[in-house]
Amino acid sequence: MAKTGPPEVKPHRRRSGRIARRMHVVLRWKDLDGNPHEDLAETVLLSRYGGLLVCSTRFKSGEDAYLWWPEKQRGSQIRVVYRRLGGSEDLVEVGFEFLDIENFWGIEFPPEKPPWERPRRRRSARIPLRIAVAFRLYDAEGKMEEVPAHTILLSRYGGLVASSASFKPGEEVYLWWPEKQKGTWVRILTRRLVPGEDTSELAFEFLSSDDFWGIEFACDVAPWERPPPAAR
Repeated sequence: MAKTGPPEVKPHRRRSGRIARRMHVVLRWKDLDGNPHEDLAETVLLSRYGGLLVCSTRFKSGEDAYLWWPEKQRGSQIRVVYRRLGGSEDLVEVGFEFLDIENFWGIEFPPEKPPWERPRRRRSARIPLRIAVAFRLYDAEGKMEEVPAHTILLSRYGGLVASSASFKPGEEVYLWWPEKQKGTWVRILTRRLVPGEDTSELAFEFLSSDDFWGIEFACDVAPWERPPPAAR
């Protein structure tokens, strides 16, 4: 794989939210002798400025390639910014950024602010309540798939659900509430496998809704803000 020298220093770009979506793409590059190579790949996560995919080629961070999207008949130069070996079936996870297009996917991504720009939100109390919900996923043709889930705990800013979905912390997905016919983007915070079951407990926070459940939650005072116990 040919290298084009050290990556240029770019100004900071505001990150966008990430969307879990599987699509077939093709990676093309030339080796040091100028011989062309091609590898089939599949996306895992998309963002406005790049994405995460799996392929069989062991790219290295800093290497450039050309990503071709057969369905839309369009392509873009990309740079590898992350890779992780040891995936299933000898596949490699490759994180990449676009070099010449800012919204290659043509998707409206949810906003994401870096942690230091996010306002501090007072925690709310948590309510144990079972509600049937679903995670909505979309394939390359725009066809929707719903993964059933049910809530375990609710809070003003998120909740805890049980589902067969295997999202990773940091992934952003669309949560749908069939009973109320409403949905919102959420970010997965933690994932815990339930022993003996094909189910995970997923904790999440809302990205754009402060009162999705429409419930009046009591304020949960942090331990250091609670008054000391009364003397006996």
